[in-house]
This record gives sequence, structure tokens and C-alpha cells, in this order.
Amino acid sequence: MSDIRFDKLPPSTLSREDFLARYGGVYEKTPWIAREVFDEGLTSRDDEIAELAGRMRACVEAAGYDEQLALLAAHPDLAGKLAAAGALTAESSAFLAADLVVRSNKPTPQAWITEAG
Repeated sequence: MSDIRFDKLPPSTLSREDFLARYGGVYEKTPWIAREVFDEGLTSRDDEIAELAGRMRACVEAAGYDEQLALLAAHPDLAGKLAAAGALTAESSAFLAADLVVRSNKPTPQAWITEAG
């Protein structure tokens, strides 16, 4: 990953309470992501910014459909920013345009965000 590390208070040295206080709001103010990452265990690799960010992203990607839908519904500006950047699939755009009404052909939230360049 990257060589850029947290120099002050590396994540791997924090208690659960301190980790959640520091990183619980980082990922769209959704504390369950930081809680899950911490509970899976932290190592010195997580003291690299890119490593910790990657673990948080993987946590979201591994979450169930309902958790991902709740994340987007709780942060509609997230979907709006992604749409403005052209980073939503056509399926996602149609889905969000319908006010997040879950249809019988539920699109998978992983498909909503396309990988940027």
C-alpha cells in the first residue's frame, strides 16, 4: 500500500474506546464500520493510512445489502456527489431517482459505485 503512516497515536496502539472516538465518524459518520474494523483486530499495518482506509472500504463492500442501503440512505449527499461525478451505474441512478424504493430486481449496492480510474 502506502508508506504514509499515522505518526501521532497510531491506530494499532489505541483502545477500542479511543479508536471509535477517533475513527468512528471518519467513514461518513457511520461508527459500525470503525467498530467492525477494530473488532477484527488491528496490527501495525493499520498504522498506514492507506491500509486502514482499505480495511474500512472492504468492511462496507462486505456488508449486507441492507447495511449498504442504510449507509446511502443516511447520507444522500454521498449518492449525489457520486452521481455528479458520474460514478454511479445507470442502475444506481435509476434506483436513487425512485427515492431508494427497493424493487423486485434489487441492484447490489456494490454495483452502485464504479471504481474510479
